[in-house]
Amino acid sequence: MNFEVSMFVARVMIFLSCRQLNLQASYHLQNLGVKYTRQK
Repeated sequence: MNFEVSMFVARVMIFLSCRQLNLQASYHLQNLGVKYTRQK
């Protein structure tokens, strides 16, 4: 593999992992919001 291809693959991997983290974080925030509104 040449340098450009490996850089592209690294960017794609970082992008996918960031999306995964954002999905998990928003899911946890939704759960916290539901718990908070149920307590009121």
